[in-house]
Amino acid sequence: MSMLKFEVFSGGTVTFDLSKCSQCDTKACVQVCQTPGNGLILKLDERDLPSLKVAQDRVAKGACIEDMGCMLACQLQGKDAIVFDLPMPEFEEAVRNLREDQPVHQKDEKDGHTD
Repeated sequence: MSMLKFEVFSGGTVTFDLSKCSQCDTKACVQVCQTPGNGLILKLDERDLPSLKVAQDRVAKGACIEDMGCMLACQLQGKDAIVFDLPMPEFEEAVRNLREDQPVHQKDEKDGHTD
């Protein structure tokens, strides 16, 4: 299985399953990335597959804005070939601190809203 994988500024990774990309007609991920204000880091290579337009060290230093627009476009218009694996230390800490008897949310009896 052919992959495009690169590190991003947050310390996470973005992975493209190029075998799925080869079956994609839209290449929506590249279109979204080329929109002004986005990262502008993707292009189509000679095989018509997504590739990096800039060096990987620039991507890791923040050239990819990590907005996940490429992933969403791929899910909606492509082949669901992109995975973002981003660190979320605050979320992971909160999950570690949960107890089984602790509710995830509580209903406020005064106004009916949930926390």
